[in-house]
Amino acid sequence: MLAQPSLIVNADDLAIHPSIDAGIFEAFERGILTSATLLVTTPFAAAAAEEARRRGLPVGLHFSLTLGRAAAPRREIPDLIDAAGNLRFSAAKLLLLATNAESNTVLYRQIEREIAAQFAAARALGLALTHVDSHQHVHMNPRIFALLEAEAARHGVGAVRLCREPFYTFELGTGVLRNVRRLNPAKLALVRMVQRPIQPRLRTTDRFFGLMFSGEVTRIAFARLVKRLARAGGVCELGLHPGYCAPPGCMAYPRPAYNAFISDLSREAELALLTDPASRALLRAAGVRLLSYADLETVRGRTK
Repeated sequence: MLAQPSLIVNADDLAIHPSIDAGIFEAFERGILTSATLLVTTPFAAAAAEEARRRGLPVGLHFSLTLGRAAAPRREIPDLIDAAGNLRFSAAKLLLLATNAESNTVLYRQIEREIAAQFAAARALGLALTHVDSHQHVHMNPRIFALLEAEAARHGVGAVRLCREPFYTFELGTGVLRNVRRLNPAKLALVRMVQRPIQPRLRTTDRFFGLMFSGEVTRIAFARLVKRLARAGGVCELGLHPGYCAPPGCMAYPRPAYNAFISDLSREAELALLTDPASRALLRAAGVRLLSYADLETVRGRTK
């Protein structure tokens, strides 16, 4: 671990909606955001990629199997999409998909093709990817993780998110009811369970934070995370979903839950957290430095 505790602050869902993108760019330029991961499966990907390049925002690939239109041709991934070409699986089903069942061999081959197609789409957008993660953390399925990691290496991408999130005791008294309503404890338990066999070959952080507070990382949770990080050292990624929420009634996606998610005011609460000068002052006082995934190559070397 590093002698100096370090924090990567990553915004998931770049390109999910222009309003959210505007907030992400603001959090980078005015706040403590250090990187973002971009969806290539939405109609807003090209504009978001161009703006990220213009602003110098480090960008990784936010691989998706649950949101947006597939990047691979229909004939190559017929089981992953619906009649309109939209990715159709739920995150829970993908996380629990047996990794060694013969019946799933065809499905994993299609997932491999979609992974390759999304990397190709990112390259076509001119992105120099710093790392890779996934929408709703579906790559914590060990077999999907291995496929994603292998394709990342082929494209020269040297880092991958590993959702190695401890359970912190402070979480029991920090927004616990809201987190239970969002099913976050169940999400954390599921991801912790399925990822156990993963032995990453690419660079990763020491810890991740954002599953228990998925939907809104509160100011209190952030302050307590910084305190723990200052004591423990190493590199932690804080993954969140800041932005200006999409207008009420937005119908950008066929699933109502996704339209509700991009219209949720919690995104603006996270944006306010990231742009509050007090957040930067807290990091400075605790001796925690900010990094992006691009910095991992220099602090960790070419391998983890």
